[in-house]
Amino acid sequence: MANRHRQEQNELRAKVKEAIADDILAPSDIIEFILDNGWRYEMPTRPTIIAILKENGVEYKHGGWERVR
Repeated sequence: MANRHRQEQNELRAKVKEAIADDILAPSDIIEFILDNGWRYEMPTRPTIIAILKENGVEYKHGGWERVR
């Protein structure tokens, strides 16, 4: 993950968790969700979003993003 300030990292993780709770699992949809919900920092990269998804038990399987735990 890129070097970011701790507050920004925490807010990004919180936004991704919020998106997962709303059943938004695809990285492109999560980026759109973050933008629509007041993200004020530099946009995270797709690999960063994917890493956070994996931390939260979401992986790409069988042609789509799904919860694995």
